[in-house]
Amino acid sequence: MQAAQKQATVFAAAAGAAAAAAVVRFAQVGDQLQKTSIRTGIAVESLSRLDYVAGQSGASFQALATGLRVMAKFNDDLRRGSLLAVDAMEQLGLQSSDLAGLNPEQMFAKLADAISGIEDPLERAAAAQKVFGRGGTE
Repeated sequence: MQAAQKQATVFAAAAGAAAAAAVVRFAQVGDQLQKTSIRTGIAVESLSRLDYVAGQSGASFQALATGLRVMAKFNDDLRRGSLLAVDAMEQLGLQSSDLAGLNPEQMFAKLADAISGIEDPLERAAAAQKVFGRGGTE
């Protein structure tokens, strides 16, 4: 009887520790999503979906967040008339006006869709890196 009680106590302690760790991890992920949402202008719910998709393809949330920050810089470069950004848009079959008025989430979808339409894997990877940085190739 004492052995069974001892085992139950150990099991309960282990389960409690696992639950506490899960709560801490959940809070960390929520904090990460919130901070990234503030920096990128993309809703937390949308970032959560993007994180899930990124995870399914083997990419980390950090790579996603970095890619979104690089995309914002790419958009700024495009608005300033950067030849590299304009060339990248031409490679995607897009013009800067195609991104005008889009929120960051819509812009991400438009650019990602255009990149996914490139058949050659090397060209697709190069285009993803131009728009999203290293995170675009993960």
